[in-house]
Amino acid sequence: MQITLPPELEEIVRGRIASGRNRNASEVIVEAVALLEERERERELLAALERGEERATLEGVIAWSPAYMDRLVAEARVAAERNTTGESATRH
Repeated sequence: MQITLPPELEEIVRGRIASGRNRNASEVIVEAVALLEERERERELLAALERGEERATLEGVIAWSPAYMDRLVAEARVAAERNTTGESATRH
């Protein structure tokens, strides 16, 4: 595969190689594509949360919507209050 880059991007690639951050142009492109994929997964995660899904997963990490987190905090407070008063802390 051959890729043609605009001069300003070619300069960035050359600079990364010259500085030792990458060994060659292929390594720079591989890293750039990986970052694009990561950004896309993050966008999908945010879109899921914006659609109102309570939970979404990104690489094994669960992200919860603010509303879901608020509900968990409220339930934890109720459970903590029940524990201090000696009541059963059954989750509903």
